[in-house]
Amino acid sequence: MKPEDPKLPESLQGSQFLGNQYDDYLLMHSVMSNLPGMAYRCKIDKDWTMEFVSQGCFELTGYHPQELIHNRKISYEELTYPLDREVVRQTIEFSVKHNQSFRCCYRITTSSGKVKWVLERGNAVLSPQGEIISLTGLIIDIDDQKKAEEALECSQIQIEQQAKEQKKLNTILEGASDYISIADPQGKSLWFNQQFKRLYPEMSDADLHKLQISDFHPQWAIEIILNHGIPIAVQNGTWLGETAILDSTGQEIPVSQLIIAHKSTNGEVEYFSTIVRDISDRKAAEVRLQHQSEQLEQANQLLEEYSQTLEQKVEERTNALKVAQQQLMSQEKLASLGTLTAGIAHELRNPLNFVTNYARGSIELSQDLLETIQPLLSSLDMETSEFIKSLVADLQENAAMIRIHSQRVENIIFNMMQHARTDNVKAAPQPTNINDLLDQSLKLSYHSKKMQYSDFNITIQANYADDLDLVNILPGAMCRAFINLIDNACDAMRFQQAQIKDDSSKDYQPTLRLSTCNLGDRVEIRICDNGCGIVPEIQAKILDPFFTTKPSGEGTGLGLSLTHDIIVKQHQGTLTINTNAANSSQFTEIIVTIPYRYG
Repeated sequence: MKPEDPKLPESLQGSQFLGNQYDDYLLMHSVMSNLPGMAYRCKIDKDWTMEFVSQGCFELTGYHPQELIHNRKISYEELTYPLDREVVRQTIEFSVKHNQSFRCCYRITTSSGKVKWVLERGNAVLSPQGEIISLTGLIIDIDDQKKAEEALECSQIQIEQQAKEQKKLNTILEGASDYISIADPQGKSLWFNQQFKRLYPEMSDADLHKLQISDFHPQWAIEIILNHGIPIAVQNGTWLGETAILDSTGQEIPVSQLIIAHKSTNGEVEYFSTIVRDISDRKAAEVRLQHQSEQLEQANQLLEEYSQTLEQKVEERTNALKVAQQQLMSQEKLASLGTLTAGIAHELRNPLNFVTNYARGSIELSQDLLETIQPLLSSLDMETSEFIKSLVADLQENAAMIRIHSQRVENIIFNMMQHARTDNVKAAPQPTNINDLLDQSLKLSYHSKKMQYSDFNITIQANYADDLDLVNILPGAMCRAFINLIDNACDAMRFQQAQIKDDSSKDYQPTLRLSTCNLGDRVEIRICDNGCGIVPEIQAKILDPFFTTKPSGEGTGLGLSLTHDIIVKQHQGTLTINTNAANSSQFTEIIVTIPYRYG
């Protein structure tokens, strides 16, 4: 044989062979070729570089030995399935480290792309010095075995699942409140659930199985079962009807019975199952229903006796309607209050103008009189001169008081007119910036209070939303409503400040908070003060016309009523008052919501 024979391993090619050595090689080559799978010798490196592989390499991997040796075309590491590479390496390295042979199952990818399972057995080859030279081993195809194992495992799982389902079914059947049994086509009992067995507590399972199904029914029920139930179940698969069973004392129990015919693939009945439900309660209910029906007939006969009672009830209902009508008339009278108020205010305004003008004129004339007689007063004695001056001063003071009170009356008339107008005035709404209107109302109200009470100072906290659209409102009316609400808040804080002015232990800072918020289809306005709050006893009255808690001369009682009419009636909004008059946390919060568009 030539030294360059391709069947020789590369380590021997090119060397001078002796005859016996070559014969030994041929023998080893023959043995390796007949081994199942692939015998190999490889390096312990990252590629498991093959130095020798048997001819079984092609059948196992689809690659010829020359393609795998020295990684000429592909390394064995690349053939190993990516998810299995780390496990294979750890297994081999652990065994080599502990001088043990190794065994591992894993997957490889053949040249055709097929993934198959293989079993590798091997061990390390050591030098005389104990150093690891290489690995040798055998890799065989166990793909069919693995598939068989998987199929067996799947079959076992299915069997276990079926067993679990059967157990569940048995649990359901055994725990059912219905009487359930199974019999063969000849009527011999095969199985009873626990509920059925409870009908015959003195009989053992063996004794029960000796009985025929017909032994559990009265004769009339047996005839129904044999003549109707079983034939129909055989034909249609099921039959449902009413029969009866016998308990251990022979007492009949009315039941609803379902018979099911279980057939083989060729259509022959293998066995019958029956589910029997006790309908004693239903039958008793039917008896009661019949009894009630008889009672109903008796009740119909008594109906005429209640005719007089019915007439009495009609009379009572008529009286109730009269009361409701009177209440409606009262509400209509209250609604006409605005018209009446407007008429009264108009009638008062003319004479009031005369009083106001004459009071103003009296002040001016008395001053002219004083200036005119001034030269004469110097010629009179001191006592007479002072007396005349005091008379003129009293005249001026009286006229001034008349003017002041006439202005009060004028304010009352103005509020009365405004209250009357809220129901009648139909001005055109205008798109309005609610933040600007609220801020304008705040300035007008607060400056007015500062003019009246120079020592009145409050902290104002304004938080206006910047995402508000223009609100379609009557700006003049809404401004008047805001001013009324802010005026009331300022008065409450001024009253609270006066209450604790002399108490040095309390640190009180009047604070008014205003905010706006976009609610989607409407805008929300909140006006909150830390004033005296509103006691529960008067909360239900504060919106009534002419109701006021302010001292005499400081309020007409129309402010909140007018504000309510503007917000709720004119603009279809809401007005909510949250308040607390407790000493520890006094406050009043007014919440107003106004739709962006109304009407």
